[in-house]
Amino acid sequence: MRSISSFSKIIKKHFSYLNHRRSVLKIGKGCPSALAIDDNATVLARYAAICQANRLVPIVEPEILMDGDHDLPTAVKVAEKVLAAVYKVILYI
Repeated sequence: MRSISSFSKIIKKHFSYLNHRRSVLKIGKGCPSALAIDDNATVLARYAAICQANRLVPIVEPEILMDGDHDLPTAVKVAEKVLAAVYKVILYI
């Protein structure tokens, strides 16, 4: 994460004030696990905090892949769990 801070300063100096980070989760049997959801939420929140410390606007995107044989209610349920975890961690970091 330290290298992200120095990278953010370079981005700000030469390119833009917006910074984007995506984490990808797959829906499947037992996936995403609670550990994967929490870990991705923490990484996105830390990234957002580093960006803000460097006066950049963080754009964090927890992406849930739609590939697989799951139905729409399952996709909605997983998306709600992932977004809730990300918002909760961002609020407290």
